[in-house]
Amino acid sequence: MISIQGSWTMDPSNVWNPKSSFFNDDPFGISLHVVCSPDLVEERQLYDIQWQLVCPREDPHGRMWWTLLSGDIIDRSTKDVIFENQQFQYTNFVHWITWGRYSDAMGGVGAGGFPGVFAVRGHIQVRGSDQFDATDPYGFKYQLRGR
Repeated sequence: MISIQGSWTMDPSNVWNPKSSFFNDDPFGISLHVVCSPDLVEERQLYDIQWQLVCPREDPHGRMWWTLLSGDIIDRSTKDVIFENQQFQYTNFVHWITWGRYSDAMGGVGAGGFPGVFAVRGHIQVRGSDQFDATDPYGFKYQLRGR
């Protein structure tokens, strides 16, 4: 059995404490709280985990995220971060990813220039099985200083 209890953005100094508002230079991270059955730990099972930074705006006037791919600019609604072949070590844990600054996390998706409300979500899958769970989106705000 595997279950995600929640996913949130946070300051890397405390991965258990959600933080929902960021400026460009703020430390930034995403946590995923996972609970699993003891057999996954005992059998040294592996899992894959994926976080998605989500831009829900779908704005046709230039507020979508983008990426440069082979010289072409491609619209994207998510930035995906994937960790594969992670071994279960605990039955109740937080798996997290961090960046030194919010702008480092958003590098390559064109999001640093416009403030707004965004979201993160995640999922986990036990390798070689049908055990899977996903989170609801967790909203967060990016804002420019002085506004």
